[in-house]
Amino acid sequence: MAHSKVIQVEKLLDEALKHNNFQALEHLLQDESKDQTSLKCSKHFMTKMDKLFCREIELGNVDNACLVLMLLHKLGEMLVFPGGGGLSMVQWFEKSRKLWAKQELKLAEDFFDALMVCINLIFIRNYLPTLFMDVVKKMPTELKNKKKLLSSQEATSMMMGVASQVLKGGDYDLQVSLMEALCRMASSAQRIQLADSWFSMNFISSAFKKIKDSEFETDCRKFLNMVNGMQGDGRSVYSYPCLEAFLDNHQLLMPQDENLEAFWVDFNLGTQSISFYFSFLKEGQ
Repeated sequence: MAHSKVIQVEKLLDEALKHNNFQALEHLLQDESKDQTSLKCSKHFMTKMDKLFCREIELGNVDNACLVLMLLHKLGEMLVFPGGGGLSMVQWFEKSRKLWAKQELKLAEDFFDALMVCINLIFIRNYLPTLFMDVVKKMPTELKNKKKLLSSQEATSMMMGVASQVLKGGDYDLQVSLMEALCRMASSAQRIQLADSWFSMNFISSAFKKIKDSEFETDCRKFLNMVNGMQGDGRSVYSYPCLEAFLDNHQLLMPQDENLEAFWVDFNLGTQSISFYFSFLKEGQ
């Protein structure tokens, strides 16, 4: 039954894509019955959804685009995607938000619902924190209040996953990006409330609560140095204070931040790279 159902869904996508017939797809999505069986898709399934959504958005057919989002929302957790193809969720977002300004709240809501279901799908997991952050920032205020974003189970699960990745790291710049996502998704007061659920170790959650938005770079450096350092030989980012650094004949200086205590260089085992933040020596100095 599950196999026949996904074949039916794919045929209905073809019907909409090739013949502009959405009636059967709409009828299928109105079926409220729950099927917990995983549905295996062909390798072209995601590409078809991607083409269909982008086409309908570009044509201004909001109702048809919403049907594609509803497909992800209602069946996304049951779909099993093989290798090949993919959804351009960032592109979907950029195309969709242009219509949000025209009070297309249903499109905004359907996009958010589809994105929340996609949290556990591998094809967007790597960039989900940044995308979610952008969606929340640009989402209509009316919809933000309706969705109660930070209290939703999906958002809570995602933020806990982001916090977990901060600890695993592998690359300092990646850790900073994940920290920025956490700090942007929640206000300072909300972070104090949520930190204990994000980080199980008390001294880590306590250190996280001390991060100030106004001194994010400096406080983030202190926090990540502590998190990486506590892992000893098992760490994947090694950070050391640097006395001097040169790029060819150019001397690189510590970033101009009065709160920064040292010129740090990071050895990233996960990405096999070396990174550091610096400023150039000005001429005449």
